[in-house]
Amino acid sequence: MSARRRFWILFALLALAGAGLVIAGLWLTSSGLLPAGLVWPGALLGLLAAHAIVWVALERIWLGPSTALAREIQLLIHANAERPLTVPAGRSLGPLWDAVVALAEQWRRSRAEHDLALAEALAKVRQQQSRLEAVLRDLSDGLIACSADRRILLVNDAAVRILGALPELGLDRPLDALIAREPISHAFELLRDRLREEGPATAGAREEFVCATAGGDRLLRCRMALILEAD
Repeated sequence: MSARRRFWILFALLALAGAGLVIAGLWLTSSGLLPAGLVWPGALLGLLAAHAIVWVALERIWLGPSTALAREIQLLIHANAERPLTVPAGRSLGPLWDAVVALAEQWRRSRAEHDLALAEALAKVRQQQSRLEAVLRDLSDGLIACSADRRILLVNDAAVRILGALPELGLDRPLDALIAREPISHAFELLRDRLREEGPATAGAREEFVCATAGGDRLLRCRMALILEAD
C-alpha cells in the first residue's frame, strides 16, 4: 500500500472516530443513559487518544523513515561514499527510497568516473612536467618563467649557474630583485602590443634586449617570449 493511501486512511479513520464520538455523545445525553458532564469529557479523551494513535502511525509511516533516509544521505555524503544505503523494512516511503538508492548509485559512478579522469589528467601532467624538466636541464641557456606580475614560476639549472645560487632566485620571488625592471617591462609591453594586434599568431614571437642585474654589476643578453594559455 502506498504512503499516500495510508495517509488518507489514517485521516479518514480520525474523522470517522471524531464523528462517531460526537454522535455517541449526543445519543447518550439525549437518551439520559449518561450525564453530559461524564459523556463529553470522555468523548474528548477518546478524540485525544485517536489523535495520539494517528500521530504514532505517522511517526512509523513517514517521520521515522524520512529521518532514516536523511541520515543515510548524510552518511553517504560526509562519511563513506562506498557504503550502500540501508533500506529499512517496510519501505513505507514507497518509490522515494528506490529513487534515492538509484541516485546514490549514479552519484557513485559519476564520482568514480571523475576520480579516474582526474587521475589520468594528473598522470599526463606529471609526464609532461617530467619531459619539460628534462628538456630544461639540457638547455645551455638560462631560462626563467614568470607570471605577468614578474613573479618567478620556474628556473632551470643553467640560469642558476649564470646568476648564481642566490636566495632571490626562488619560486614566487620577484624577478625585479634579480634583473633591472625597465628592460623587462619594455620587452613585455612590446610583445603584448603585438599580441593585441596580431592575435595568437604571435605565439612564437620573441624580443631580444640587454639588461643589467639588479646590482648593476653584470650585463645579460636576454630573449623574452609570451606563454599563451590554451583555450
